[in-house]
Amino acid sequence: MEGRFFMRLLTPKNKNIIRKLFKFYFEEEVTLKSLQLSEVEKDVIIKTYMKLTTIFQSVVPQNLSVGVFDVKSDEICGCAFGSIGDSNPDMHSYDTDKLTPSLAKLLRFEEYMLKDLPRIVNQRPYLHIDDVLVKTKYQRQGLAMHLVQKLEEIALENKCELLTCVANTYKSNGVAKKHGFQIHNEVLYSKYKDTVSGEVIFKDIPAPYTGAAFGSKVLSPQESCL
Repeated sequence: MEGRFFMRLLTPKNKNIIRKLFKFYFEEEVTLKSLQLSEVEKDVIIKTYMKLTTIFQSVVPQNLSVGVFDVKSDEICGCAFGSIGDSNPDMHSYDTDKLTPSLAKLLRFEEYMLKDLPRIVNQRPYLHIDDVLVKTKYQRQGLAMHLVQKLEEIALENKCELLTCVANTYKSNGVAKKHGFQIHNEVLYSKYKDTVSGEVIFKDIPAPYTGAAFGSKVLSPQESCL
């Protein structure tokens, strides 16, 4: 990464850039693609993040969000968002009148993936990795790994004892394991049933994106994730 890319903390001034990255994310993330969210539903997710939650009221002002940029063009290539404790968005962050059936299914899945978090964290301070986004043309260059490393450094600076994440593909699951994350809740998309309807909502997700996992890593000031 050195020489071609550099990192810096994101600020509220990066609002439009982050919105564009989320637009890209909706085209790439496997569960979102499977549910075929409408543009209106996607916009609800973006506005919820922007309005009250992780990125602009918790993460950015507290320096918990980082972007990676191209040295020559200053173009943002990717970013990572973290949240301290329980400040990440959940079902209750959304306006109930805008919570469509598809959005509700997505949020119930996210809650299911995080079901072991309270037991594992056990009241210790932790940083949760909300999202790691890298533009397609900059993928396979190790940027996601460097973004995770930076969030680990930020977690240590904030005296967090754990780092947690949800890896949404088997590839990212493998990356998490390589970084020292312990996997607690592995789920095959073809087996997951919506907790309300009982419907298998992700049955069409192809290999190699066939599963998700919740992971945690106990942090030590003496070690780095890379």
